[in-house]
Amino acid sequence: MFSEEQLDRLKAICVLNIENRSKDDEFLKQKEFKFIMFCWKEWVPESPTRTSFIDQTILDKNKFLDFVGNFIVAQRSHTAGNYLIETEQKFNSKEFLEFVDIVKAKKYIKDLSEGEVKSFSLERLTALRLLNEFLIYSEKTAKTEDAEE
Repeated sequence: MFSEEQLDRLKAICVLNIENRSKDDEFLKQKEFKFIMFCWKEWVPESPTRTSFIDQTILDKNKFLDFVGNFIVAQRSHTAGNYLIETEQKFNSKEFLEFVDIVKAKKYIKDLSEGEVKSFSLERLTALRLLNEFLIYSEKTAKTEDAEE
């Protein structure tokens, strides 16, 4: 349907559009945010604009939790004899770590003040809790692996 040259031009246009949109606060609220980020990463693996976007997002405590929230998925389960569908939220750490270094995430948590945490919305508190649980788990796992060696 498209020649290789046309696809390359289309990707370049899409990347330019993504880079322009990433400057807007609404970018983090895109329905397909993760898909857009992975396309951006695939099309321009060493994008200074993407790196800058992520670094600037980490510096803004609310934006970073919105970013983290894009890596939370809801899992639903329904067991026999139970009339309620249970929903559990899971943090997709593998995808998250494709964009954010674990050291930067730990620093973010460490730099939060109690007042800032109290000001977060329920969605942001959930993102913070799940990120913190992941960081604690990964730290315990690292210590266990170090002890085994």
